[in-house]
Amino acid sequence: MRYLVFCLLILSSSAAYAADAVVHRVKITTATASVADVRVIEHSFGRILDTASATVAAEIPARVLQVAVDVGDRVRRGDLLARLDMKDMKLAVASANASVNSLKSEVESQGKLLQRYQALAREKFVSKTVLEQAETRQIALQKQLQSAEAKLEQAKHNMRRSRIVAPYSGRVQRRFVAAGDYIGVGKPMFTLVRSGALTVEL
Repeated sequence: MRYLVFCLLILSSSAAYAADAVVHRVKITTATASVADVRVIEHSFGRILDTASATVAAEIPARVLQVAVDVGDRVRRGDLLARLDMKDMKLAVASANASVNSLKSEVESQGKLLQRYQALAREKFVSKTVLEQAETRQIALQKQLQSAEAKLEQAKHNMRRSRIVAPYSGRVQRRFVAAGDYIGVGKPMFTLVRSGALTVEL
Protein backbone atom coordinates (compact mmCIF):
# COMPACT_ATOMS: atom_id res chain seq x y z
CA MET A 1 0.00 0.00 0.00
CA ARG A 2 2.81 2.41 0.86
CA TYR A 3 4.61 1.49 -2.38
CA LEU A 4 1.57 2.28 -4.49
CA VAL A 5 1.13 5.67 -2.83
CA PHE A 6 4.81 6.45 -3.41
CA CYS A 7 4.54 5.61 -7.13
CA LEU A 8 1.48 7.80 -7.54
CA LEU A 9 3.32 10.70 -5.96
CA ILE A 10 6.27 10.30 -8.37
CA LEU A 11 3.94 10.17 -11.41
CA SER A 12 2.08 13.26 -10.24
CA SER A 13 5.37 15.19 -9.82
CA SER A 14 6.62 14.13 -13.28
CA ALA A 15 3.35 15.18 -14.94
CA ALA A 16 3.49 18.59 -13.29
CA TYR A 17 7.14 19.10 -14.32
CA ALA A 18 6.39 18.08 -17.95
CA ALA A 19 3.53 20.57 -18.08
CA ASP A 20 5.84 23.40 -16.96
CA ALA A 21 8.80 22.44 -19.30
CA VAL A 22 9.64 24.86 -22.23
CA VAL A 23 9.38 23.35 -25.75
CA HIS A 24 12.26 24.37 -28.16
CA ARG A 25 11.48 24.28 -31.89
CA VAL A 26 14.20 24.44 -34.64
CA LYS A 27 13.25 25.51 -38.18
CA ILE A 28 14.91 23.59 -41.01
CA THR A 29 14.82 23.81 -44.79
CA THR A 30 14.73 20.79 -47.04
CA ALA A 31 15.55 20.47 -50.75
CA THR A 32 15.74 17.75 -53.32
CA ALA A 33 19.31 16.71 -54.09
CA SER A 34 20.49 17.20 -57.69
CA VAL A 35 23.68 16.74 -59.75
CA ALA A 36 25.41 19.84 -61.24
CA ASP A 37 28.83 20.83 -62.62
CA VAL A 38 31.09 22.84 -60.33
CA ARG A 39 32.92 25.65 -62.16
CA VAL A 40 36.51 26.11 -60.99
CA ILE A 41 38.36 29.24 -62.27
CA GLU A 42 42.13 29.50 -62.15
CA HIS A 43 43.98 32.78 -62.91
CA SER A 44 47.33 32.71 -64.69
CA PHE A 45 49.61 34.76 -66.94
CA GLY A 46 50.25 33.47 -70.43
CA ARG A 47 50.86 34.28 -74.08
CA ILE A 48 49.22 33.35 -77.35
CA LEU A 49 51.23 31.10 -79.64
CA ASP A 50 50.33 31.12 -83.31
CA THR A 51 52.42 29.83 -86.18
CA ALA A 52 50.13 31.54 -88.70
CA SER A 53 50.83 35.12 -87.57
CA ALA A 54 52.65 37.62 -89.78
CA THR A 55 54.26 41.00 -89.25
CA VAL A 56 53.26 43.65 -91.76
CA ALA A 57 56.25 45.94 -92.39
CA ALA A 58 56.79 49.11 -94.37
CA GLU A 59 58.12 48.71 -97.92
CA ILE A 60 58.96 52.38 -98.42
CA PRO A 61 60.27 55.16 -96.15
CA ALA A 62 57.48 57.64 -95.37
CA ARG A 63 55.49 59.34 -92.63
CA VAL A 64 52.35 57.64 -91.31
CA LEU A 65 49.30 59.77 -92.11
CA GLN A 66 46.56 57.49 -90.81
CA VAL A 67 46.20 54.30 -88.78
CA ALA A 68 42.89 52.66 -89.62
CA VAL A 69 42.89 49.72 -87.16
CA ASP A 70 43.82 48.95 -83.57
CA VAL A 71 44.71 45.90 -81.49
CA GLY A 72 41.88 43.37 -81.42
CA ASP A 73 40.19 44.56 -84.62
CA ARG A 74 39.13 41.97 -87.16
CA VAL A 75 40.23 42.62 -90.73
CA ARG A 76 39.64 40.99 -94.07
CA ARG A 77 42.16 40.53 -96.83
CA GLY A 78 42.72 43.83 -98.61
CA ASP A 79 41.35 46.01 -95.78
CA LEU A 80 43.22 49.26 -95.15
CA LEU A 81 45.52 49.10 -92.11
CA ALA A 82 47.36 52.41 -92.52
CA ARG A 83 48.07 55.13 -95.05
CA LEU A 84 51.46 56.75 -95.69
CA ASP A 85 52.31 60.23 -96.93
CA MET A 86 52.57 60.16 -100.75
CA LYS A 87 54.15 63.60 -101.26
CA ASP A 88 57.67 62.28 -101.96
CA MET A 89 56.30 59.46 -104.10
CA LYS A 90 54.25 61.86 -106.21
CA LEU A 91 57.37 63.95 -106.80
CA ALA A 92 59.28 60.80 -107.80
CA VAL A 93 56.53 59.88 -110.28
CA ALA A 94 56.54 63.38 -111.76
CA SER A 95 60.33 63.37 -112.11
CA ALA A 96 60.42 59.91 -113.69
CA ASN A 97 57.59 60.85 -116.04
CA ALA A 98 59.46 63.96 -117.18
CA SER A 99 62.59 61.90 -117.86
CA VAL A 100 60.61 59.42 -119.92
CA ASN A 101 59.01 62.14 -122.03
CA SER A 102 62.35 63.89 -122.58
CA LEU A 103 64.08 60.66 -123.65
CA LYS A 104 61.21 59.75 -125.96
CA SER A 105 61.74 63.06 -127.77
CA GLU A 106 65.49 62.42 -128.01
CA VAL A 107 64.96 58.88 -129.31
CA GLU A 108 62.53 60.14 -131.91
CA SER A 109 64.88 62.94 -132.99
CA GLN A 110 67.88 60.64 -133.11
CA GLY A 111 65.88 58.13 -135.11
CA LYS A 112 65.10 60.71 -137.77
CA LEU A 113 68.76 61.75 -137.87
CA LEU A 114 69.83 58.12 -138.23
CA GLN A 115 67.45 57.66 -141.17
CA ARG A 116 68.98 60.69 -142.90
CA TYR A 117 72.51 59.37 -142.32
CA GLN A 118 71.52 55.97 -143.66
CA ALA A 119 70.13 57.58 -146.81
CA LEU A 120 73.25 59.73 -147.23
CA ALA A 121 75.52 56.74 -146.58
CA ARG A 122 73.92 54.91 -149.48
CA GLU A 123 74.88 57.86 -151.70
CA LYS A 124 78.40 57.89 -150.18
CA PHE A 125 77.85 61.40 -148.73
CA VAL A 126 78.39 60.26 -145.12
CA SER A 127 81.23 58.14 -143.87
CA LYS A 128 80.68 54.77 -142.27
CA THR A 129 82.11 56.06 -138.98
CA VAL A 130 79.52 58.85 -138.74
CA LEU A 131 76.72 56.37 -139.45
CA GLU A 132 77.98 53.98 -136.77
CA GLN A 133 78.18 56.80 -134.23
CA ALA A 134 74.56 57.73 -134.97
CA GLU A 135 73.49 54.10 -134.58
CA THR A 136 75.38 53.82 -131.27
CA ARG A 137 73.77 57.02 -130.02
CA GLN A 138 70.31 55.68 -130.93
CA ILE A 139 70.91 52.43 -129.07
CA ALA A 140 72.17 54.30 -125.98
CA LEU A 141 69.13 56.57 -125.95
CA GLN A 142 66.77 53.61 -126.24
CA LYS A 143 68.44 51.92 -123.24
CA GLN A 144 68.19 55.16 -121.25
CA LEU A 145 64.50 55.33 -122.12
CA GLN A 146 63.96 51.76 -120.93
CA SER A 147 65.70 52.61 -117.65
CA ALA A 148 63.60 55.75 -117.20
CA GLU A 149 60.39 53.81 -117.89
CA ALA A 150 61.43 51.24 -115.27
CA LYS A 151 62.01 54.04 -112.74
CA LEU A 152 58.60 55.49 -113.56
CA GLU A 153 56.96 52.12 -113.00
CA GLN A 154 58.84 51.73 -109.70
CA ALA A 155 57.70 55.17 -108.57
CA LYS A 156 54.08 54.31 -109.40
CA HIS A 157 54.46 51.00 -107.56
CA ASN A 158 55.76 52.86 -104.49
CA MET A 159 52.66 55.04 -104.58
CA ARG A 160 50.54 51.90 -104.40
CA ARG A 161 52.65 50.77 -101.44
CA SER A 162 51.58 53.87 -99.52
CA ARG A 163 48.36 51.99 -98.71
CA ILE A 164 49.17 49.32 -96.11
CA VAL A 165 46.58 46.57 -96.47
CA ALA A 166 45.93 43.25 -94.72
CA PRO A 167 47.60 40.32 -96.55
CA TYR A 168 44.92 37.93 -95.24
CA SER A 169 41.83 37.85 -93.04
CA GLY A 170 42.43 37.73 -89.30
CA ARG A 171 42.81 39.88 -86.23
CA VAL A 172 45.25 42.66 -85.34
CA GLN A 173 47.40 41.31 -82.51
CA ARG A 174 49.91 44.18 -82.19
CA ARG A 175 50.26 47.74 -83.49
CA PHE A 176 53.72 49.34 -83.57
CA VAL A 177 53.04 52.73 -85.20
CA ALA A 178 50.86 55.79 -84.77
CA ALA A 179 49.90 58.67 -87.02
CA GLY A 180 52.84 61.06 -87.38
CA ASP A 181 55.58 58.41 -87.02
CA TYR A 182 58.30 58.34 -89.68
CA ILE A 183 59.11 54.79 -90.70
CA GLY A 184 61.88 53.24 -92.75
CA VAL A 185 61.93 50.23 -95.04
CA GLY A 186 61.29 47.05 -93.06
CA LYS A 187 59.88 48.86 -90.01
CA PRO A 188 57.24 46.56 -88.37
CA MET A 189 53.81 48.18 -88.37
CA PHE A 190 51.30 45.48 -87.40
CA THR A 191 51.16 41.83 -86.38
CA LEU A 192 48.18 39.94 -87.79
CA VAL A 193 46.90 36.58 -86.60
CA ARG A 194 44.90 34.37 -88.90
CA SER A 195 41.35 33.51 -87.86
CA GLY A 196 41.05 30.06 -86.28
CA ALA A 197 42.17 28.08 -83.24
CA LEU A 198 45.13 29.44 -81.25
CA THR A 199 47.45 27.89 -78.67
CA VAL A 200 47.86 29.58 -75.29
CA GLU A 201 50.98 28.97 -73.19
CA LEU A 202 50.34 29.54 -69.46
